[in-house]
Amino acid sequence: MDTKDILIHPKTKKAAEQYLKTPTQVLTLIGPEGAGKRFFALKLAAKLLDKADLSNESRLITITRQDDKKEIAIDAVRMLIKTLRLKQPGQSIRVVFIDEADRLSQEAQNALLKTLEQPNSDTLFILSVSDASRLLPTVFSRTQKLIIHPVDKEQAEAYFSKNASAEEVRRAWMLSEGYVGQLSVLLGDDELQPLKNAVGLAKKFLASSRYERLLEVDSLSKDREQTLGLLTGLARILKSLHHSNIRNGRQNVSFKILNARKLVKESQTAINANASAKAVLLKLILNLQV
Repeated sequence: MDTKDILIHPKTKKAAEQYLKTPTQVLTLIGPEGAGKRFFALKLAAKLLDKADLSNESRLITITRQDDKKEIAIDAVRMLIKTLRLKQPGQSIRVVFIDEADRLSQEAQNALLKTLEQPNSDTLFILSVSDASRLLPTVFSRTQKLIIHPVDKEQAEAYFSKNASAEEVRRAWMLSEGYVGQLSVLLGDDELQPLKNAVGLAKKFLASSRYERLLEVDSLSKDREQTLGLLTGLARILKSLHHSNIRNGRQNVSFKILNARKLVKESQTAINANASAKAVLLKLILNLQV
């Protein structure tokens, strides 16, 4: 696999090269949100199809979750099954990429399982998942696993050196935990990307007084996704600050930030359990000491 122009961890690169030598029928890319799974999946698909430009490639079938939906419904899988019944011209293969396959509804996963049990010999599947536990064991067990590892700081600095300073790359690397998708967002120009927005929202929150934070509770709590975004951004920034203070021997400050990280984590758990966003934010603001 040609990796000259992409940022990739050596372990991930080696696993990809081994897969491409003898592709299995179903491959699952595993990594957290922002790991760069979609980008990497399309690179693999381009190599499998021997086509650099996939923009109008009929042999690539992509299934993605709609932005306003929490799941990928069974209709998408039903349409896929119908499409796969149509024969490919010649001896060429098809690649099916299911992005966020862990967001497939259980009904959709059961329908997909039947296809995976008796796949067409000319069809290869690539799934991407952030949480493998959401996939049915019967689906997950039929796939080859490839983990998207985070890159180290030196790799990131070398790759982004032409467009960002070493300090900018270092900060982005710490916030992204080395995951390529998030790194690219933080060092890029796309202001609409979720992580960049989350970090920006968290920075504004931390720069404000407790009184100013309390004034924002109503507007923040009206949008659950915005609340989660704020908590995600806070978690990333506090983790970066925590590690920095530990390295510099500031034990009192690092202990204070550790408590703040625990409070943010508790808030994330509460929101994911459908607790009142307003109540969660009020508790966070009144107890947060940073």
